[in-house]
Amino acid sequence: MTQPLAPQSCSSEKANPQPKRLSELGNGFKDVAQFLEQLTTKVEGKPVFRGQANTDWALQPSALRSNVYGIRNRHHLDRWKTIAGKFISAKSDLEWLALAQHYGVATTLLDWTSNPLVALFFAAQHATRLNGCADGVVYMVDLSSLNQRPDQTFDIFGDWGSVPLCLSEGFHRRAVSQSSVMTLHPTNASTPTDYKSEIVFQLPGPLKFGVQAALKKLGLGAEDVYADINTAASEFSDRLRMECGLDLNS
Repeated sequence: MTQPLAPQSCSSEKANPQPKRLSELGNGFKDVAQFLEQLTTKVEGKPVFRGQANTDWALQPSALRSNVYGIRNRHHLDRWKTIAGKFISAKSDLEWLALAQHYGVATTLLDWTSNPLVALFFAAQHATRLNGCADGVVYMVDLSSLNQRPDQTFDIFGDWGSVPLCLSEGFHRRAVSQSSVMTLHPTNASTPTDYKSEIVFQLPGPLKFGVQAALKKLGLGAEDVYADINTAASEFSDRLRMECGLDLNS
């Protein structure tokens, strides 16, 4: 009787990628160190950071980007409250908006972090271009260049100027794990940024996997940053596929 073939999801070479992974991890630590070295002259003031997986993406809230629909006025927010109120509760319009951002709805909020390594984590995420993985980028802005929220009851859709407002409080567990700071942007903003920001680091696409591995060793894996089991499971599946040499987009 013929024995059934054992399942072969990976070749023997791909099933044992340890030497390559160790090499990438070592290079990843070097890249993380280089990133931190870049920041040594930029620690004055109150800097916050934002990592983006593609250098082509605008430094702009998702609801203000072209061809994106999101919460841009009170009518949109009231509709969100009606839908989300069946499952969650919030104490203010700003908290409702932050929760929408947390659950993937496009808003006029932009996420930053006071932890530069968290920003590097997001810059190291996979993003495709026609010629392969896109380069990542880390931005920095000084909080002193932003407007501060005047009080607890201000109108988030009102006419309060062109410079974004700094919102330092977090409204959910993920905000704490990401050392989150948010900026609220006016819906009538004519440019992506009306405040001083600068690029402090660019991460070439081919180096991303090594940086991800190094950050994970430093306690900044997806399960740490996102603080939920769904993301941890997704990252685990992605890593299994990468170890087998499979395209994450397949």
